[in-house]
Amino acid sequence: MSRIVVLGAGESGTGAAVLAKVKGFDTYVS
Repeated sequence: MSRIVVLGAGESGTGAAVLAKVKGFDTYVS
């Protein structure tokens, strides 16, 4: 499984995290 780290939990960061989760990434938001 691929991992992705999203830096920042603002509106765009949250959107990126949700998209990554939908695409099957193991997602971490700082």
